[in-house]
Amino acid sequence: YPRQKENTEEHQFHIWLAGVLETCRGRGVWNELLGLTRRHATESRCIHELSIFTFPSKFPVMYKSLLKKGFEVVGGSEDFVRSGDGKVKLVWKTKRRTSQPLPRS
Repeated sequence: YPRQKENTEEHQFHIWLAGVLETCRGRGVWNELLGLTRRHATESRCIHELSIFTFPSKFPVMYKSLLKKGFEVVGGSEDFVRSGDGKVKLVWKTKRRTSQPLPRS
């Protein structure tokens, strides 16, 4: 669900939960899911950022994958009072900056 950040024109789509079953890892499932999500964000012209939280110490492969795909760390557990567990927030910005509503289906 795209949401608008307070006091800005930015629209952010947050990936709330993502993962691949251990038995299915190494088959490109995560890359395909993330690729489709990034494509949708870019083509929608409404979503300007994707955000996701992860735990680099628990999920190092996902963390490294996000960094390779252009996600940047924008916050860490010290920024989030309740976490205290090494959680970091990463954001990927689309290249398009034209705010237009998502097409209705």
